[in-house]
Amino acid sequence: MATNESYDVKNSEILFVYEAINTNPNGDPDNENKPRTDSRGFVEVTDLRLKRFIRDYMEEYDNKPIIIKPDVEVIEKGKTKKASKMSDLIKFGIKIYNEKNKGNEIDSSDKFLKAFKDIAYFGVVTGDAEKYLKSNYYGAVQFQYGRSFNKAEIETHTVSPVAETLGVDQRLKYGLIGFYGVVNEKTASKNYLTDEDIKKLDEYIVKSVPTMSVLSRSKIGHNSLLYVRIEYKNGFNPKDLRRFVSIDKDKKIYSTDDFTFQISKLKEYIETNKKIINKVYLYHNEELKLDVSIEDKDLIEELDISIKEN
Repeated sequence: MATNESYDVKNSEILFVYEAINTNPNGDPDNENKPRTDSRGFVEVTDLRLKRFIRDYMEEYDNKPIIIKPDVEVIEKGKTKKASKMSDLIKFGIKIYNEKNKGNEIDSSDKFLKAFKDIAYFGVVTGDAEKYLKSNYYGAVQFQYGRSFNKAEIETHTVSPVAETLGVDQRLKYGLIGFYGVVNEKTASKNYLTDEDIKKLDEYIVKSVPTMSVLSRSKIGHNSLLYVRIEYKNGFNPKDLRRFVSIDKDKKIYSTDDFTFQISKLKEYIETNKKIINKVYLYHNEELKLDVSIEDKDLIEELDISIKEN
């Protein structure tokens, strides 16, 4: 286990809110790829969808090697095939990394974690990939499913992607979607994550959703609106931060012009718990109207993140 002070990450809770406009934020393969909804009619987005955005952004814009990739081809018994097992992805990722890093190849569990930040962040089950790897790595960062604050209105259109064929395009008219996550200091230490790694994660989350969504026709229309990471001094008692924010659920909304996001309870929670909070990292897109402002120069650190940089 890492004991160096540079790995002294503290427990955190994360609230991330973004909008999805005329798009499919997360298709359900068991329901004709229709946007996922729960039994009450609210949109759901899996944690895997959010992690896909983050991983792709890490690789594309920060030049970080990642293990979990879609559509990886491997060679087995002289034949090229799409990787179907996690162990295939891991073997392929390590092979490519070692080819690029001669003299500093991965040959231990520690090097594996230090090389692939996506594993340190989110964990993985390795299967029989390499003998020196553990069978399972817990991620320091965990998310619950994202859910919308407003009920879903889904439009269905018939499209013709190729001549003489018809398909169905199903899109969410507007969704205000919130994710809740946690950063576990003990797991972060075991995974060799630094405080700077967690600050990079802040950037990855805020930038990845709007930046990577434009690469897919069905995903265009995402925009990051609010990111709050509450970092605690010692310990914490995790609770879903989405319980402290809300909108008028009876009102139909189609853009940020149609509502004011209610965060007064979140502000009250932060002020009430100042003694146990080390720092609050905040990103606020001014397109999102808030009922109150969160201002505390001693506690709040506004993240200097510009989506337009990319």
